[in-house]
Amino acid sequence: MLQYSFSISSSLLEAQFLFLFFS
Repeated sequence: MLQYSFSISSSLLEAQFLFLFFS
């Protein structure tokens, strides 16, 4: 369960970095 939530948070963090990079 913890690993699953970590996977979600890391993918959200990656999406945030991509958004900042392309904006």
